[in-house]
Amino acid sequence: MQMGADWLKRSATGDVFSRFHAEAGIAAEHCFAPSFEHTRWKEIADLYAMLERIGCVSAALLPHPLARVAGLAFVSIGVHAFYVAPWRAGSRVLDVACGAGYPALAAAREVQPGGRVVATDLSRQMLDVAAERARAEGLRHLEFVERDGEDLQFHNDSFDAVTNAYGLMFCPEPLRAIAEARQVLVPGGGIALVTWDLPAHSPFFSAFLDVDAGFFTLRDPGPDEPNPFRLASADVLRLMLDQSGFSSIDIGRLPMTFECDSAFDYCRIFMDYGWQSRIAALLPEERDCFYEAVAEATRPYAADGRLRLAASSLCACARK
Repeated sequence: MQMGADWLKRSATGDVFSRFHAEAGIAAEHCFAPSFEHTRWKEIADLYAMLERIGCVSAALLPHPLARVAGLAFVSIGVHAFYVAPWRAGSRVLDVACGAGYPALAAAREVQPGGRVVATDLSRQMLDVAAERARAEGLRHLEFVERDGEDLQFHNDSFDAVTNAYGLMFCPEPLRAIAEARQVLVPGGGIALVTWDLPAHSPFFSAFLDVDAGFFTLRDPGPDEPNPFRLASADVLRLMLDQSGFSSIDIGRLPMTFECDSAFDYCRIFMDYGWQSRIAALLPEERDCFYEAVAEATRPYAADGRLRLAASSLCACARK
């Protein structure tokens, strides 16, 4: 099977993407701070749990903007992982940094009969949300384990496939995380990694960040500090996989379009991931100016009463 760029180009125009209105694999939209503490993950987990209770996370048309960001990104990545990693009956799949359950839940649906999926995350709260979703679907062959991606603690040659969607760029030592993944893969096993592309390729990010820079002073993270765009380079991903001993490396760009009802709806996505306190600290007139600036920045992406902003991910795949 050919993996990577050619398939991604074909899939990006397929119906599977047009059915969904967005989620941001956003292990990450935490506000681009230099560190991301467990307490913040708990806040996001609590929000996912709330959305799950009111039926938002798993719906095709998701009413909460944060959940919509999650829907498209992870549905898209699930399709990517299905084609580049052996998700088939009997497969053993490890999903690292599973968050609220993407793409672990998708993998679990594909590996029966006879297969199993293990999903890991640093956040117990995120694992609890994902486990609740698995129970609701009756997926008993899906196990959730609190584990560091840089210290997986599984036996060598335990899995046919490893996935990591939007988690690698937050590892203090991403090379170590890739080496751990390779160690637990069987010979010939497949790995699928997903990171955000550069903001310049993603109006979904750049429109907000350009406005943000005019109102707030934020320190740019260093090149080795965990942040959403730390691995936004195909060359860097390729070098890391090569240095870790992987072969048949292929990397492609996966475009997605996120839809929002309004500029304020768009702002809510970022507020839910870390900007709320900053925006709330503005004076009322400053806050009005901020929202007006976001509305102006997103005007080129408005049509038929909705905003449609593109975002791009890098999808890497390789074999042990």
